[in-house]
Amino acid sequence: MDRDKYLKLLKSTDNHQELDDFTEKSLEGFQYLPEHISAESLLDRIDRKIDQASGSKKPAIRRRLPFILSIAATICLLLYAGLGIMSNNTVPASGDLFQEYHSPLPVAIPDKGIKRDLMTAEIQDYLSEAFRLYESGSYDAANELFHRVERDGTSSPEVLFYHGLSLLASGRTDLSIEKLSPLLKQLADPAYSENLHWYLALAYVKSEDFQQAIPLLESLQNSRFYQHKAANLIQAITE
Repeated sequence: MDRDKYLKLLKSTDNHQELDDFTEKSLEGFQYLPEHISAESLLDRIDRKIDQASGSKKPAIRRRLPFILSIAATICLLLYAGLGIMSNNTVPASGDLFQEYHSPLPVAIPDKGIKRDLMTAEIQDYLSEAFRLYESGSYDAANELFHRVERDGTSSPEVLFYHGLSLLASGRTDLSIEKLSPLLKQLADPAYSENLHWYLALAYVKSEDFQQAIPLLESLQNSRFYQHKAANLIQAITE
């Protein structure tokens, strides 16, 4: 099963079974796998390294891993047939690609560059609550609070960045592009720039503006975090 079909299956809105935490992490990790490397070969390399480090033979469950993987692949293929996902069109729709590659960015750096010292206590509370709502997946509510902060006039490029991500996650793609695209010149901080290029590219993919998306993805070719995801997405929208 190829990468795009696997990702589409796991994130399909037709698949109503909620993914467990391990599968969610597997899905995210699968997006980083280079196109020319199979998951099976990578697992085999990891397996050999474990044997070398431990000096022990494979336990029964690891000896049976290729067999287990083949069963899992067969089940996935059957699920595809049952859900009617397989078709003659090998290029996923832009909305499908967005769904496959988009994962909300955690608020890991909310205070960096944000002018909290210029904000009233009320606006600071709005901003803190906006971040909390964003991380909890309540994007529409977060957008309202981000807007209040910006209307106060004490917003910063960093706040606009997270507002743009929240708009993107809530499905307001055009507004997200309007919010994020000016930041390419305003937000040079390396802590933000790679994320900005990735999520703005995803917004353009969703809006089917591939000409705008490709240069942003190409700019990530040396990124340690997005390199393979960007390369895989470029291939998906150009094949």
